[in-house]
Amino acid sequence: MDILSSILIVSPERVINHEEHEPSRLQKISEVIQKENVLRHPILVTPISKDKYMTLDGTHRLESLKQLGCKYIPIQVVTQGDLKVDTWDHVVKNGKWLDDLVSECSTNPVELDEESPICIFKTDDGESIPVYYKTGEESMIGRLNFWRTIVENYSVDHAIERLPAHALSKPAQGKVLVRHYRLSLDEIVGILSMKETVPSGITRFVVSGRLLNICIPLDLLFSEVFPFHEWNKFKVECDKKLRFYSESIYLCE
Repeated sequence: MDILSSILIVSPERVINHEEHEPSRLQKISEVIQKENVLRHPILVTPISKDKYMTLDGTHRLESLKQLGCKYIPIQVVTQGDLKVDTWDHVVKNGKWLDDLVSECSTNPVELDEESPICIFKTDDGESIPVYYKTGEESMIGRLNFWRTIVENYSVDHAIERLPAHALSKPAQGKVLVRHYRLSLDEIVGILSMKETVPSGITRFVVSGRLLNICIPLDLLFSEVFPFHEWNKFKVECDKKLRFYSESIYLCE
């Protein structure tokens, strides 16, 4: 398969973010895109309807392009059968926020209808604290708002280190490992159908064959009528420089 054929050019309204963006991160990424005048990586998406796509990776790049006024968005399309949904574990500094949060939340599964906790806090002394959504408020929107509040409690004042789920069994001294509930793809699409989004930085999509660092000129994306002639010439030149690595690599971004 010609991997470049997986890139489509679509209007911004056809691409929907599945998660919220982080304002500070959005500003940084937007400034980098403006300075470089290129989009290094196309927005990674999967189709969720006849004419709509959901982001798998690229939430902040998509929002940056919209803020900059781009008329078109380059997307790399991945079929739902070619991706795996996972989560990111969060590692944050321990503090009073954890005691305050646990005191306000239910940690006793016996009193609850929910079988799976929204998240589990693992401390450096080996303690595991599961947090459950309260019964009597069973709507998905209520659950999302509760989940969002949990993430905000530790992300507002503390930097988050994101790791693939279960990459770490115990945090370092003074740290807390936050392990989140893994949503299914159907659950995520259902959340979007309610005009809601998943809390930022939780879902992780595992995909093979991603296109990285192809550096799409930003000027192409501002035209009222997309310049397909210039785009096709760009793809020809890009194809000459593509390299495929089957082995694992480490990338410093």
